[in-house]
Amino acid sequence: MDASLVYREDKGVTKLVPLYPPVKRNKFLDANEPLPKYTMAEVAKHSTQNDCWIVLDKRAYNITSFIARHPGGVGPITNMAGKDATDVFANYHAARVYRVMLPAYLVGEVTDVPEYPHVADFRAAHFNKASLKLTIRTTPSSAVGLRRFFSLRSRFPLVSSGAVD
Repeated sequence: MDASLVYREDKGVTKLVPLYPPVKRNKFLDANEPLPKYTMAEVAKHSTQNDCWIVLDKRAYNITSFIARHPGGVGPITNMAGKDATDVFANYHAARVYRVMLPAYLVGEVTDVPEYPHVADFRAAHFNKASLKLTIRTTPSSAVGLRRFFSLRSRFPLVSSGAVD
């Protein structure tokens, strides 16, 4: 597979998309200049709510101005501030976020992002699953099954384990 492409989910469908959207001019970059290069040590200096960079796919993003508007709250972002958030981000964000929102926050490339063995294993497994191009779609019959499940669940609540709260 072409290394410049990656599988990402968008609107419930797994799609093969460019790893990096085109570099656009933003308040940090001139699109005509090469991307500035940073190290993980430099990125780690930007690890607070008031100065927040994250690394995604070996690129650094200054998302300080977005933190207050993040739909998931401040916590998830500040927990990953100054770090490689590639896999965490991929698990919660659709392809359109990479394409539409991230270019405005791009500040440069990161030259020394480590890939630990357990992360490499996770990414290989994720890639293999994604490359199957499997999608789960709700059919009318499965929708009826889901409605039945939730209907029965409301009539027969789960039995308590006996522990007193």
